[in-house]
Amino acid sequence: MSKDYSGQAARGGNRVAENTKVRYHVFVMPLEVKKKEGESVGSFLYRFNKKVRQSGVVKEVKKRQFRSRAKNKQKRRLGALYRLRKQEEFSRARKLGYR
Repeated sequence: MSKDYSGQAARGGNRVAENTKVRYHVFVMPLEVKKKEGESVGSFLYRFNKKVRQSGVVKEVKKRQFRSRAKNKQKRRLGALYRLRKQEEFSRARKLGYR
């Protein structure tokens, strides 16, 4: 009869059950990494971290960490006017041969 050491591993033990499964749900993307038979804890964690890195989960979480406030109507209008003014300057400069 095999023992389940998954609780001991969570408390800092060095044994992990052979049928250990780690699930990490972030937003819509579930990641699942199963421990291979005879695989060490270190290589198992390495594979898990590699999956998380490749999936872009950490990047997405860091992006959503701080929410930026929406610009008010006045700022949006001023930004649009600024872009139009710059566009006209560039087109005028191109016509004159500066760019």
